[in-house]
Amino acid sequence: MSTRVPAVTAQVIAIRPGRPLAGAVTVDGSKNAALPLVAAAAALLRPVRLDNVPASSDVQTLLDLLGQAGWKTTRPAGDSHTALVLPGEATPAPHGLDKAASSIRASYYLVPALIALYGRARLPWPGGCRIGERGMEQHFKVYEAFGDRVRVDDRGYVVEAGKAVPGTVSLVLPFRSRGATIAAVLRAMVAGTPLRLGQPNLSPEVLGVVNVLTALGYEGRAGERVLTLVPPHSVSEDVPVWKVPGDKIEAGTLACAVAATGGTARIEGVHGPDVAPLVAALHRMGVPTTDEAEALVIHGRNTQPTGRPCVPWPPSPPAASTPTSNRRSSASPWASPAPTCSRTRSTPVATATSYPSSSAWAERSPNCPPPNAGSPAPSD
Repeated sequence: MSTRVPAVTAQVIAIRPGRPLAGAVTVDGSKNAALPLVAAAAALLRPVRLDNVPASSDVQTLLDLLGQAGWKTTRPAGDSHTALVLPGEATPAPHGLDKAASSIRASYYLVPALIALYGRARLPWPGGCRIGERGMEQHFKVYEAFGDRVRVDDRGYVVEAGKAVPGTVSLVLPFRSRGATIAAVLRAMVAGTPLRLGQPNLSPEVLGVVNVLTALGYEGRAGERVLTLVPPHSVSEDVPVWKVPGDKIEAGTLACAVAATGGTARIEGVHGPDVAPLVAALHRMGVPTTDEAEALVIHGRNTQPTGRPCVPWPPSPPAASTPTSNRRSSASPWASPAPTCSRTRSTPVATATSYPSSSAWAERSPNCPPPNAGSPAPSD
């Protein structure tokens, strides 16, 4: 019997069996985590140093946009993975943002920083996404909750700072939007106003922003139901140094490759909770792992088949293979990773980075208990 290997083209990747993967590898910084951190650094209006910055065109575009808008950004000689974001002086109006800002989706992260420096933000509709246009209605509702005025037209949108809202700004998101959650956190930081945000997104990218603000003295609490942020009375004048976390998708891809080849390897630069759903899935398939400080070790040689069936999730793609709106509710199977079954409390099933509620888990996997079954609901 012969096996025909397809020719390698732009549409096909041929993977041929080889030796088990072994050794150690360090993942790059996460682009999706770096983008909001860059925006947060700009919104502080003080010098910030960012380490482990990935070599991403989107990140460089965002840094270039800050330079065009009045900030100073630089990279130390010989260190391409470090970026310094320095506050600049407001110019009469930032020009030249339209073309570059429309090339990436993450340009909307700059709204709070532009409000901090200019009192207004004028940006084009974000682009750079093959999924297609995705709405920004939740972003606008966040800014309106802070008293800002929003205007839209065919070219883009304008957000102008309005009269400050006294006391705590409270709002509930209709779905767990990562962009809207980060917008709320950064806008609260700029306003110096306490925030109480219902149904927040708790992805690693959001928690990364909350963590760096907590290190500055903010009182931040992130729960499945509510995210709160209280500004400090004063902050240290030392230059903050923030480290971009490792890319969880790269780490997950490497982990699966090591497991598939029956190898044993150490994947460094990854934050354990960021890959907890993947680790749970590997355990389900009988692949042992070890969590270490900023590292994940895959013991593919010790894999023990479990006899559990593996099926794709969702079982079949919807009619439209990808959503065209960011209006993805937690009840949608495309809104979060597939649940994994585990009846032991020692195996992580759901963490702060998992979106669905217990009822959503029960709907999707009737044969599996919801996370934390039989225990009190998580405290907010």
